[in-house]
Amino acid sequence: MNVQENSEMQDLDKIMNELRGRIPFDRVEPEHLRWLAARFSEGSFSAGTTVLTPGQIPDKFYFIRSGGIQLEAMGAVAEEKKILAEVGLGYKTPLEVASAFVALRP
Repeated sequence: MNVQENSEMQDLDKIMNELRGRIPFDRVEPEHLRWLAARFSEGSFSAGTTVLTPGQIPDKFYFIRSGGIQLEAMGAVAEEKKILAEVGLGYKTPLEVASAFVALRP
């Protein structure tokens, strides 16, 4: 194994360990988790960047490793009601994100 392959294996192991700590990935068989982790690519967004808009079909699975995102109401909404939810490392699954969104809707 060369240095690059060793580094890639360490990155893969790191992603797998992060996934194992989150529902529902904690119940996924190791070979399936490795397959999923091998398809991850890291990206980052500057503050204020729109990641998804209403009606947009996502082409990626977003996994928050640091920082966070805000779910914002669209259209004519009072400023104090604009932020529906703030999602960061405390949220573990897309279902929790969706639950936060539904619970905080105006």
